[in-house]
Amino acid sequence: MQSKQTMKNIKSRRGNVVQLSKGQAKQLMSNIDAAGDVRQMIDIVHANLGAIEAELTKLRSEMQHSSPGATAELKRLEKAEVAARKGDSSGAVENLKGAAKWVVDSATKVGTSVVAKLIEKQMGF
Repeated sequence: MQSKQTMKNIKSRRGNVVQLSKGQAKQLMSNIDAAGDVRQMIDIVHANLGAIEAELTKLRSEMQHSSPGATAELKRLEKAEVAARKGDSSGAVENLKGAAKWVVDSATKVGTSVVAKLIEKQMGF
């Protein structure tokens, strides 16, 4: 199943947030997969903070509706989102560490595949 997402005129504190194309997202996920250590992953995240922030915002919003009782996971996503917004790539990555496997499934389901890949990488997959 494929989903089509459209995000227009989304603003962050750093300016417009640009949605990644399908090809860009796949390349970014491939780069995350290839990262040999956390430092490399943080560098990749830093170069793509706007897109990652947009995905974190979307995922957290969707989970607030579908899983409002998942307060620990929602808080984890919020902290990662705030870190990304502030330009803190290591904070964004660190806050995703320890996320539950079902969050990866939710991220994939709502079309936030880059965040799903980041969480998977933090889990050691």
